Amino acid sequence: MTEDKAVTFRHVPDGVYARAGARTNRAEATALTAEVVAMLQGMLTGGRRRTIGIVTFNSEQQSLIENLLDDARRQDPRLEPFFSEEDCAEPVLIKNLESVQGEERDVMMFSLTYGPDQTGRVAMNFGPLNQAGGERRLNVAITRAREALIVFGSLRSEHIDLSRTSAIGVAHLKQFLDFATHGARAFARAATGPLGDHESPFEAAVAERLSAKGWILHPQIGVSGFRIDLGVVDPDASGAFLAGIECDGATYHRGATARDRDRLRQVVLEGLGWRILRIWSTDWWTNAARECDRLHAALQAALAEKRAKTAVPDLDQSADVLAEDEGETAHDVADDEIATDPFEQSGQPSVLSEDNARPDASHFYEDEYRETLRVIVLNEIVRWGPIRLDRLTQRVARIHGFQRTGREIQDRVSASIPGNCPRTKEAAGEFVWSQDADPSGWDSFRTPEEGETRDPNEIATQELVALARKCSSGNQEQDEVLLAMRDACGLQKLREASRERFLDALRLLTGG
Repeated sequence: MTEDKAVTFRHVPDGVYARAGARTNRAEATALTAEVVAMLQGMLTGGRRRTIGIVTFNSEQQSLIENLLDDARRQDPRLEPFFSEEDCAEPVLIKNLESVQGEERDVMMFSLTYGPDQTGRVAMNFGPLNQAGGERRLNVAITRAREALIVFGSLRSEHIDLSRTSAIGVAHLKQFLDFATHGARAFARAATGPLGDHESPFEAAVAERLSAKGWILHPQIGVSGFRIDLGVVDPDASGAFLAGIECDGATYHRGATARDRDRLRQVVLEGLGWRILRIWSTDWWTNAARECDRLHAALQAALAEKRAKTAVPDLDQSADVLAEDEGETAHDVADDEIATDPFEQSGQPSVLSEDNARPDASHFYEDEYRETLRVIVLNEIVRWGPIRLDRLTQRVARIHGFQRTGREIQDRVSASIPGNCPRTKEAAGEFVWSQDADPSGWDSFRTPEEGETRDPNEIATQELVALARKCSSGNQEQDEVLLAMRDACGLQKLREASRERFLDALRLLTGG
């Protein structure tokens, strides 16, 4: 939260954006509604009277907040006058980004709505902000307050990766969130992105070796009028930097004045929140491998330290939805066909226990951690198998607190799957089965718990065949069987992608 009371940021850490479904963020809406109710009740007991307005990113979030406020008014009828044009010159205002222009209130509350989905992934799609002129819509939304603006969001500035979008509105949103969180200090700490290529072969050599170890680096990052030679991208938040690396060059050795100026420069950058690591050319040319390993270890320690401050999400208590950005999705999954976190397989023993394996993100990439990782991976297979390989990788990553599943994480999870776990490949992807499973003779379907759904694209074909057999035990017509399969998966509608998966299973069952 900023120290300036005019603009404050209220982080909603448990907020989840239902990107492929309702397009709302319920936790965020609940937090905002509670703040509005508390302010109104404070006015009733003698507190300062100020008019209140609410603006959301989309109409769906607007409707959700309207419903929550309706519930609050029913529970406390004293609030009703604040919403009546007859009793209040400026009643509580609830608008979305597209309709708020021309409106003002003393205090405006802004629900960002967008943010991490249930996999922890943030799509770079922010509705109107991605369109031409989106920056003007954002400007309208955040300038409706006469006295104070309170921003509610599960989205943080570091979640926004400008390398994944060229929308000016999204870039402005990132800058605004940084300001709302850090105040005027944000203008000094903001990185402008690469200002050019490597300034020397030395910098290029350092970047090449660290890139080979899996780090993503950008040269010549501009910060507060300075340049950082190499910015290391945070693996968990591609819109933020984990650290900056300074490489000494010809200018550094020109004299004591330059060195003093450089030390002062580092103090300034560290004061702005940057972690600065330094590499000396003399040490590098003497033993590049040793110095690269030293930097790699320092970056791993910085990452582990940062992750230790972040609570690891509890996958058993929250839904885990697989939905990718438009253009990146592997399957065309409909809004109401997104599967919530799978059901537990009753009667299956748990392989993972506190005695034999505990997730430890700080050691994930170390060879000594492989046996622990193998046990964790096997536990997930036993609990959820047959499970699609990418989903298995996601679950293991989330257990360790990783928000993204890069190539190295994918490779390590795949290599940790026991050799006696069957794997089957099909159009929907590669599925991994528990050690005692026989895919060719599989005859069971795991029914989702009440209120949950299963995405047919995440169900192995053999399991769908078992479901088709169960649903066609009588003399039903094909459409009746398909509807029964839909209901068994907990779906509300039968979209084309799911229909084709069901039909394929029926063909295999009947030999047609």
